[in-house]
Amino acid sequence: MGWPGLVPALRSYIGNSSHPECLVFGGGVAADLVRDWHKAYTFSQSASHWLAIGAMDLVAHAMVEAIPGAIVWSSPLAPNSEGLHIVVPSFFCKADAVQDPNNCLPESWEATSDSIAIRMATVWRIPSLILCKSCGVQGDSLLSPVGPAGFVDPLFFKLANRQGAPEDIRAVNLLNN
Repeated sequence: MGWPGLVPALRSYIGNSSHPECLVFGGGVAADLVRDWHKAYTFSQSASHWLAIGAMDLVAHAMVEAIPGAIVWSSPLAPNSEGLHIVVPSFFCKADAVQDPNNCLPESWEATSDSIAIRMATVWRIPSLILCKSCGVQGDSLLSPVGPAGFVDPLFFKLANRQGAPEDIRAVNLLNN
């Protein structure tokens, strides 16, 4: 949210889609604050995981206000209406942990917004997942396990290889749009 070009870049990339679009935002500086607290106060992995998801919820609500026409999506189920839906991920993550405890995300820093997005796409049977990044890296190296560290979390690749995961997974550098 610290990049002034975020909303115009997203709008330009998404265009005028007539089908449901879901955006899942990372926690940004709010999640970074949780990381700092985790280290300073020795929070448990589980507590930090849920606090970081709360940071993502905060960003989702802020982005609904920042993106004209966006709809807040606070449900564990996939949107079924047209429009640009900003997902509040805690609803999905909590329901997933209860409904599928053997396959849900680990309650640790291993599961970042990338892993949450691919888990959501898998459960919701969404065939295409596009990770929008704002970084100086281009093309396929964003999604390469041997590419630059930190652009996609390691758990993402395990989830991408599971049965039912989206077949079309791409990464887009919004700085180049």
